[in-house]
Amino acid sequence: MAVLGLVLATGASLLPARLTSAQEVNCANEFRSGKLYFAQKITRKAVDHFAISVKACPDKAEYRARYAMALAQLGEEKLKIVEDTGDVAGSKADVDSVLDMYKLAGSEFDASLKADPSKQNVKFVKENRKHFWVARYNEGIKLSKEEKNDAAVVEFKLARSIDPTEIKPYEQGAFVLINQGNKSEAAALISEGLAIAPNDTTLLKLREQVGASEARDLVKKAEEPTTTPEEAAQLCARADSLYTAKLKTDEKDSNTYFDRGLSRLTWAAAVASKDSVQSVAIYGKAAEDFHKARELVPASTDTAFYQSSLYNDIQASMNAGNVSKAVDMVKEYMNYDCKDGGMWKTYAQALYLNKDQQKGAVALIISNSMSKGSEVPMADAVKNAKEDAQKALSDRGNPTAAYAYTEDMGGKSMSIESWIWCNKKKANVYYLGKDNGEVSW
Repeated sequence: MAVLGLVLATGASLLPARLTSAQEVNCANEFRSGKLYFAQKITRKAVDHFAISVKACPDKAEYRARYAMALAQLGEEKLKIVEDTGDVAGSKADVDSVLDMYKLAGSEFDASLKADPSKQNVKFVKENRKHFWVARYNEGIKLSKEEKNDAAVVEFKLARSIDPTEIKPYEQGAFVLINQGNKSEAAALISEGLAIAPNDTTLLKLREQVGASEARDLVKKAEEPTTTPEEAAQLCARADSLYTAKLKTDEKDSNTYFDRGLSRLTWAAAVASKDSVQSVAIYGKAAEDFHKARELVPASTDTAFYQSSLYNDIQASMNAGNVSKAVDMVKEYMNYDCKDGGMWKTYAQALYLNKDQQKGAVALIISNSMSKGSEVPMADAVKNAKEDAQKALSDRGNPTAAYAYTEDMGGKSMSIESWIWCNKKKANVYYLGKDNGEVSW
């Protein structure tokens, strides 16, 4: 390596031109010994002698730069086995010592620049620091391609230690950590990189991806049966912060509003038993998220996404106590799927809470006919229609769907039918052909 080339002095030239103190003689001699051992590739001894020279004469810029070079070279030699095998855990002691060496090497390069900021020394430090940075960075890329991810993580960490200002090891290190599933570590590394390069587009995109992915993992853990309500609340609160941070970078991200809304549903349910006021407030925030998602993605753009956002908006609004709003949204939802038994049950609850008990009772019967009974073939429904049901056929035509189930009423088993006309936005309940209530939307 040209930048590491050394000219070895011999004979009288090994002695300093002028001796002013024993300390100067000692550090100069130690430094020359370090250079000699380094040239002979006896790196361990070079490190030892450079360390003594730097301790004795800390203001010597070249001493510190060459000490950094020797540390980095020794670390490189100790890493060979790890790089070949990819086994970091089995060589933990060596890996830890090399990490310490590279951290010290980076600080020694900095100390050299501080001691002598001349163009000549800046060039010398930059070229030699770059050499070791490139070696570690390239090895990290190679190991990651070989799927030796643990070893790649180490290499990128060493590259960051030798020169913390180079941004690529932050990017690549984050990629590897993400591939390993270490999202929290990746997020921390991304934050470190952005502190150095706030406008780095790669890191900004990674932060968005990692934040959302980590948030989803937190919510998933919160929903596990073994997670206590207190733990679930804490996990959801952390997820909420991650989603919120992501939305700060893109306030028109409909998917993140939707995901945050779902996490808030889980959060609200977790705190409900301990703090009903907080639970209601969180449900309200969830409803706002789903409403925002619908605003950003109207039904004309993506019907399925809009319908799903609407469904969750209804559930959140109901739990937040916004019943009238929920009733209106249920009516809208019926235009997309009037055969959704679960939504009919929600409609019944909303109508009851909205003081419309008669229609609420009819909606509940329709829900029960779907969940407890079965769909009646249309030919049979038409053939067996009597009285009011038969008249409805004449007025409205065949229903979209008909359901029947048996209910015990006053000790008698009664057959109940529910007919739904989606195109007419009406549904009726019939007992033996007689109309027993209607709900419209």
